[in-house]
Amino acid sequence: QVAIEYAYQYRKAYRYVFWTNASTQATLTESFLSIARTLQLPAKDEADQKQVVEAVKHWLNTHKHWLLILDNADDLSLLSTFLPTEQTGHLLLTTRDDVTTPFTRNFVVNAMKEPEATHFLLLRAGLLPSKKQSITHVNDNDRKDALTIVQMLGALPIALEQAGAYIQENQITLAVYLRAYQNRQHDLLAYKGRITDYPHAVATTWSLNFAQIAQENVSAADLLRFLAFLAPDAIPESLILEGASELGPNLEKTTTDETLLHEAISTLRRFSLIAQQTEANTRFLFIHRLVQEIMKSTMTEEEQHIWIERTIGAINQAFPPIEVDTWDVCEQYLPHALVCFQLIEKHTIMIPAAASLLNQTGYYLDERAQYAQAAPLYQRALAISEQVLGPDHPDTATSLNNLALLYKTQGLYAQAEPLYQRALAISEQVLGPDHPDTKLIRGNLEQLQQQQKQRRNLPKT
Repeated sequence: QVAIEYAYQYRKAYRYVFWTNASTQATLTESFLSIARTLQLPAKDEADQKQVVEAVKHWLNTHKHWLLILDNADDLSLLSTFLPTEQTGHLLLTTRDDVTTPFTRNFVVNAMKEPEATHFLLLRAGLLPSKKQSITHVNDNDRKDALTIVQMLGALPIALEQAGAYIQENQITLAVYLRAYQNRQHDLLAYKGRITDYPHAVATTWSLNFAQIAQENVSAADLLRFLAFLAPDAIPESLILEGASELGPNLEKTTTDETLLHEAISTLRRFSLIAQQTEANTRFLFIHRLVQEIMKSTMTEEEQHIWIERTIGAINQAFPPIEVDTWDVCEQYLPHALVCFQLIEKHTIMIPAAASLLNQTGYYLDERAQYAQAAPLYQRALAISEQVLGPDHPDTATSLNNLALLYKTQGLYAQAEPLYQRALAISEQVLGPDHPDTKLIRGNLEQLQQQQKQRRNLPKT
């Protein structure tokens, strides 16, 4: 659509405009044969197709004011035998590959802004009679529902096209579509529509991409599965490398050869399934929410469970010790750890790594005075430790101590004291009275009791 718009807007700057399908060598060759016939070149009927391609290239090299559009040029290695050698005209490529040099300059098609996307959806759904009308022509409820759908679909044009087509063709309201999406997300993303310019629905398109990636690079396929269970934005590459040993045999190899991770990332970028940015010397990956949802929908329940546990294990492995010097890293990892907390709650994940991660994350939030956020993490960590490791395990004592410390910090002494007492009893029994952890818990309990005594002795007003 962008290429068509460019050709339309600048049509007066060119005498010739050619559109080619550059998705495969066969389609590109056929497009060049069509150009030869259109131009009535003498070589148009040659049996040797290479001669016809060379004739078209010669024509492009010897003429000016032409625009050659190469659509779906995802495999840039195909282009070398088709591109003219002289710069007498303009080349315009549409490609998912963001590394286009030395062929051309790269212009990234950014996400639609919410007002533009909302207008597009309302227009496609038939709720606006013309492009010229603003969204103020629809009622407040429809505007609100349209914005919710836009946010839900991440303002992705193809997804909005499908949503609008479904709403219009089935003569339903935006509110009805919203309710249906909550229950049948994958079905609606797989809906192509009867009248649309897109050859496949968004779910079908990405499912085909997933299958191709799995054939090309198994590490890239596993990386995509891992990314599907994280927060979609600002995923540090260091998080992947630090946790790779927990991500199965394919990604585990990246711990000894970092280039394998870069190759996997490059594969996913070539299919436009992820984006990559560098900020303050840290490289981050970004993945669209719909890519995550469709990726997960292609997995069986058993596969999802495996990757949820791997993800929790990886984040737990990567999460650094909680110190002032590591706060910046902890802050980068925090959104992904909190997504793991949601997964633990939703899927009732009961593994030691889950308790460990929740303790670490809760401790970081506690240190940053985010007490309300830290409390449920500590509480869940304690419940997992008690059930999986046992009520007398040292890690259970650690969870009890952490939760007690949080309560004490908030002045909830009555809730903190029995937790300290349980933690101390476990630590004395399992580790011994002189173990550093036992001494730490004993000190925390004595400090709490001292504070309670001081509070009782305060003069009444």
